[in-house]
Amino acid sequence: MLTQQARINTDLQEGLMRTRMIAMATQGARLRHIVRQTSREVGKRVDLEIVGGDVEVDRNVLERMIGPMEHMIRNAIDHGIESEAVRRKAGKPANGRITLTASHEGSEVVIRFADDGAGLDTAAIR
Repeated sequence: MLTQQARINTDLQEGLMRTRMIAMATQGARLRHIVRQTSREVGKRVDLEIVGGDVEVDRNVLERMIGPMEHMIRNAIDHGIESEAVRRKAGKPANGRITLTASHEGSEVVIRFADDGAGLDTAAIR
């Protein structure tokens, strides 16, 4: 009887967790909209690539992460990605690229942002 109750509890917990989990790709349209909007505002052309869009994250956690993710995208476009002229001069494609990668590392979900911009100007920072 106790074994059966424990199994029912485990099944219920697993079922509840499945209903809370959503794929990273569900936020793709929203993040691409931020890329288009910010790119237009600053006069740059930027593409967003989402790798691991099928990785599932707790809905509540993902909702809390969207604001910071949007900020990181805006920051990359505004400060990281060069203008089209500078990119061409450097031998880069005219369009900048931001890559969001979601993956599992053990029991954790890891989300990484990368862009193909010039990086930080450490001399200007000092």
